Amino acid sequence: TLSLLDVATGEQYWKKDLKGTGRPPTMMRRFALASIPCDARNNVGVGPYAQFSNEDNVFMRQGDKIPAGGAYQEINGCGLYVNCDGRLDIDDGLWFKWSSGKAKDDTIGDDYFLMLHETGNLAMYRRSSDDDAQLLWATHTKGEIGNYFLTSSPKCDLKLFQGTLEKKEKLLWSNRVKKLRSGDRLIKA
Repeated sequence: TLSLLDVATGEQYWKKDLKGTGRPPTMMRRFALASIPCDARNNVGVGPYAQFSNEDNVFMRQGDKIPAGGAYQEINGCGLYVNCDGRLDIDDGLWFKWSSGKAKDDTIGDDYFLMLHETGNLAMYRRSSDDDAQLLWATHTKGEIGNYFLTSSPKCDLKLFQGTLEKKEKLLWSNRVKKLRSGDRLIKA
């Protein structure tokens, strides 16, 4: 198992089971996990995290958490960023493809993190000083406890699936905006 821990608190942000082989899989797609610390001036610097590899195209799985300043960068070009002001962005290496927008009432010292819950709900939280985490936005894709993962399409669209990469059961959410045509209807939920 490969884990990413916060050195100060010991909190686990990321974990990957390497199939119990004792060594990394031979066929791997490379991902980088970079930590860009947020400071009072929103300057960036090199964080304590280096580069990680993953044998699949998955940004997050159920239970994963990415802290503000954390960036998963897929080598083939799609990057997922949790920014210091509470924004979630995805880009293709050149242009931003989508952004959740800056958190309302963002203040210096707020701590943000993105979490994919074990029920499939992708949510951004803010923790101010000693307060409990406050929900900023969510995909509202709450289901049963199970397997969920966040990935991207070749066009860098975020996609949240139920199931595993090998057996995608259902697309639950995507950031891709779909235009309604004449006769299309929206249904509740």
